[in-house]
Amino acid sequence: MKDEGCRLALGNPEARGNIAHMVRWLITLAAFWFAGAAQAEACRVMDPELQAFYEGGCRKGLAHGKGFARGSAEYEGTFRNGLKHGSGVKIWPWGDRYEGEFFEDRKHGEGMYTWGAGSPWAGERYVGEYVADMREGQGVYFWPTGDRFEGQWKQDLRYGYTAMEQRREAALKARQAALGAAGLRVCGEAGIGIAETVRVQGETVALEDGRLSVRITHVGASPVQPPFAPGQVLVGDIWAWTPCEERG
Repeated sequence: MKDEGCRLALGNPEARGNIAHMVRWLITLAAFWFAGAAQAEACRVMDPELQAFYEGGCRKGLAHGKGFARGSAEYEGTFRNGLKHGSGVKIWPWGDRYEGEFFEDRKHGEGMYTWGAGSPWAGERYVGEYVADMREGQGVYFWPTGDRFEGQWKQDLRYGYTAMEQRREAALKARQAALGAAGLRVCGEAGIGIAETVRVQGETVALEDGRLSVRITHVGASPVQPPFAPGQVLVGDIWAWTPCEERG
């Protein structure tokens, strides 16, 4: 009786119609699923550093909307037509990190770039404006030493000096003014070999490009014979000399 009932149901035109409708619905559902999977696989990210993996919004085969991409670097943020566009964070394997705004795959707008531990500029940081991947406009640069520059940038270069640089420049000008007069009696220490130094006195001959030329008038006692003698001219860094009166 059960077999007969089954045969009667399959022979019923209405039952056959329902089964056929269900099969068509399953085929359509599978087609949509496979199409979606294929679209997800084909969703491209244009940044060559983010080619290995993508998960997120997609439109016409390109990353679009919020998403995450990975390759030799990582990025999480918004995309438009396969390009980083809007707000996001990009991190490189050596630790560098940029967090801020992008426009058509480039850093553009407000952002912060921090140099990582694997970078020659580890610990340094820039916070400010970008235009087409370059620092442009108002920005602040921080050094691990505590020094900082706040001011204008143009084509990735800063225009101006930090407070520490300004102090060094003022000190250099003061030293040049103190030692620049020809014939001034100056004192210093000159190196002999690898580790020995000897006290030297002399008179200023010329000051050029931060280097002072001094004609030796006296060489102090030394256990090692110095390779110079009174009458010869030594040329050295301006910071190696001071007016003799300052040294007593």
